[in-house]
Amino acid sequence: MYKTDGINLPERIVYLLLAAFCFLLYGKTLSYDLSWLDDYYLLIEAAPFLSELKNLPALFFTDVFITNPQGFYRPLLNVSFMADIALKNLSGVWFFSHLFNILFHTAAVCLFYKFLKNFRIKKGIASALSLLFAAHPSASVAVGWIPGRNDLLLAIFAFSSFIMLDRYRRDGEIQSVLRYSLLMSCALFTKESAVMLPFLCFLWLFICKNTLNSSNNEINAKEQSNFELFRADFNVFALFSLVPLIAWAFMRHLSSVGNTKIDIAGTLQNFLYLPEIIGRAVFPAWPVIVSPYSVLPHFAIMIAVFAAFSAFFAFFAAKKLKKSCKRGKFAAFLVLFGFAWFIVFFMPTFAAGEGIGSGSSFFEHRLYLPLAGFLFAIGVAAGEIPENRKNFSFALTAVFTLFFSAVSLCHLSYYSDRYSFWRQATLNMPDDYPTFVRAGQFEEQRGLDGIAAYYYRHALVLNPRQELLHASLAGIYYRSGDYENAEKEMLEELAINPDYEKGRKWLEMLRKR
Repeated sequence: MYKTDGINLPERIVYLLLAAFCFLLYGKTLSYDLSWLDDYYLLIEAAPFLSELKNLPALFFTDVFITNPQGFYRPLLNVSFMADIALKNLSGVWFFSHLFNILFHTAAVCLFYKFLKNFRIKKGIASALSLLFAAHPSASVAVGWIPGRNDLLLAIFAFSSFIMLDRYRRDGEIQSVLRYSLLMSCALFTKESAVMLPFLCFLWLFICKNTLNSSNNEINAKEQSNFELFRADFNVFALFSLVPLIAWAFMRHLSSVGNTKIDIAGTLQNFLYLPEIIGRAVFPAWPVIVSPYSVLPHFAIMIAVFAAFSAFFAFFAAKKLKKSCKRGKFAAFLVLFGFAWFIVFFMPTFAAGEGIGSGSSFFEHRLYLPLAGFLFAIGVAAGEIPENRKNFSFALTAVFTLFFSAVSLCHLSYYSDRYSFWRQATLNMPDDYPTFVRAGQFEEQRGLDGIAAYYYRHALVLNPRQELLHASLAGIYYRSGDYENAEKEMLEELAINPDYEKGRKWLEMLRKR
């Protein structure tokens, strides 16, 4: 048994330090604009609808993409966007939208710390893991990109649900399970991934009931007293889990949301990339904006990281759990629970469909909530830190936190405006011609015709029959005074698009010069 866990700060000071770290790391986003990916539909096209408070009830009967339905039911996310639009109309900038994201991330980090403490992870380890969670590049997307808020809100409700569930496990009181049910409802109405939450809650209660109260378990009497006996009623838990699920499914059915298409074969194929995704969670040195799974960068490196981490963790965890407080069986189940959390919450993002690029795509922010289970497993395996290892552990945490922070700061810059975003997107998806078209359009809008022409030409290499791109190039040549190439490009456009009457009139006007 080790003397102490090395952190003697009052809880409120720990929370203040975590909040200060979040604002220090992500404060630069307060001056950011929009990326013009999902936020264009969610905040610009939907602004007239979201500006009217009378439309609040209607948000629970419509797709999250109000003007461009895509089969996603997330009414609470749109409720938060109502506040964004109201404040944008007052201020003229997106400052408050980004401030909300920082505040939500701060709340999620603090709740993650409480979540870890609730499950008897020592304060020092919980603080270190919370810092890593706050700084991880998956958070940079969730915070810097306004639509990433759905993962921030989902994490807040998921952590809160588990905290209430654990209270119900210990006291068996109806108030605790009622709060759990309410918070789970909020999670469901925030993002569809929350349908996985009851499964994890059941798994947690099952582990507790079948290890803490087992006559064959190795946990000693003192620790069992600390953790408290299992008092929850499974039937009550099932009822208060089922009611929110039924209510959510019924409301979704009443809404105008269509059926979400899931390609089963594609989803199973995407599971082959799970080792690479775990490698990215461990060593997120090259985060992406968005990328089809098949072209995620640095595949070999991430597989090597996954293999090295798996071997080290298996050896380290087995050694620690065998020695740690005679609680090896229970702790081993908790480690498995942490990895189950990672896989279960990441499963929805493997659902293949019509995403950006070919097939389904990987967005970095989708690691945000799954990462919590990953860190939880590490925290359980770490157990208590020996006195002679505390300085080393502190230094290691500092190194990883600084590394994650540096990567996050660099990655955040991609979300500062539409030009940075789409420029980086073309690097992540070199075979996706619509991405090059949009990048070219944005560069043309701000007068950078040379860069726009580069993107348009690359798009034509990928899709030679794409309409209007030659017309855009004709306009670029015309503005530069190169009328010969302007005429040539418009002739190319008319060969592809013979019904383009505007192009014919433009060509006649050009020839009369």
